[in-house]
Amino acid sequence: MDILIFFFLGGIGRLISILKCGLPSDIYLAFVLFELGFPPLLLWQKCVIR
Repeated sequence: MDILIFFFLGGIGRLISILKCGLPSDIYLAFVLFELGFPPLLLWQKCVIR
């Protein structure tokens, strides 16, 4: 669970960087989407399994 929080916070840091510096390359955007989307998806899936 702790790793998901760090993953999500890393995505927020990247998002802030995008807002301050502009759009990065496509792979960087893919990392942002993965870091922001993956933790909520795992938490949702954990709730569905219960």
